[in-house]
Amino acid sequence: MAIEVATSVPAGIFQGNTATWLQSSQDYPPSDAWVLSYVFTSALNSFSISGGDITDDGANTFTILLPAATTAGYLAAVYSWVALVSKGVDRHAIARGRWCVEPDPAAATAIEARTHAEIMVAALEALIQGRATSDQQSYTIQGTSVSRLSPAELEEWRDKYRSEVNQAQASEALAAGRTANKSIRMKL
Repeated sequence: MAIEVATSVPAGIFQGNTATWLQSSQDYPPSDAWVLSYVFTSALNSFSISGGDITDDGANTFTILLPAATTAGYLAAVYSWVALVSKGVDRHAIARGRWCVEPDPAAATAIEARTHAEIMVAALEALIQGRATSDQQSYTIQGTSVSRLSPAELEEWRDKYRSEVNQAQASEALAAGRTANKSIRMKL
């Protein structure tokens, strides 16, 4: 069975898994002495890929191979990445995107992999469902007045975070070379 190699940086990987992809470059081919590297940056960590992890096919394509031992050391996070080619003093950014390193599913400890917006959507939906037959909107305890968000306000916040999730998913899909799932509504 042949191993299928991605034709661009994959949207994500699991820690401890081997990652392989191709980076095509018609304008800056490895056969013309261009050297490829990647820089990955998250809020808490950054790393680069270069040298021995990147080889060329002698034409217009670089092959990137990250062994499982290398990816096991990556911090689980969502990274922004940039692909750079250089030759002498010349350097050009040729691609960019987002990459999610997820925790090793075989590891004993689980790490929350959802974004803040995804967590908020789930929490707000649970709160909205729990409030369907809910209690008072406000009350007073020992002279201190406390008010709760109305169901309409909760739905407004949920929709705001849902929009953030949808935008992030569309951006990740485009960065990975896929089309974003968008519905077009028409009134007849």
